[in-house]
Amino acid sequence: SCAMWRQLGAACHAAGCERLLVIEDLAGHVPAEALGPLAQAMQAAGFDRIRTAFVDLRDHAGENEHGEILCRELGLPVRVFADEESARLWLVYGE
Repeated sequence: SCAMWRQLGAACHAAGCERLLVIEDLAGHVPAEALGPLAQAMQAAGFDRIRTAFVDLRDHAGENEHGEILCRELGLPVRVFADEESARLWLVYGE
């Protein structure tokens, strides 16, 4: 939810975090119409300064890819991964 991303952004900024690994294991998914507002909430929460790797342990690839595209269009350094190892490598070493 937008509130969760606002809380994560505030916590990262308070702690001086420049990288964030999010691992999600939720049965539900974010509806397509909510992805734009979610990306905008992340931008407002300062995620343009936080390299964020998102791992979804469930199969929501289509929604996650759409969300990644929206975030990157807003200039957010966000990537979506299917596994934690790839996400960690990207967080440390980049593209």
